[in-house]
Amino acid sequence: MTHEIERPMDYVREVVLPDSVSHIEGRAFAWCENLESVRFGKNIRVIEKGAFDLCGKLKQGIVPEHAQISEGAFDGATEIIRVPKEEL
Repeated sequence: MTHEIERPMDYVREVVLPDSVSHIEGRAFAWCENLESVRFGKNIRVIEKGAFDLCGKLKQGIVPEHAQISEGAFDGATEIIRVPKEEL
């Protein structure tokens, strides 16, 4: 008999980060297999490599244009939208 282990992040479909978050470390949201969208606050400055690694359903990330996105931060995402800080 095989048992799957459920992880709390398995239920996350959307992430909306507040303006108080300025840095997303590598692997912070890795393996959130059901994550579909991410919206960052106005003060995000850095998104490290692998931050959203293995998020197979991630379709959209809305990121301020001033944020530094490391290569590979959104591996597998369909669309990363860069917007002016004023539009967040």
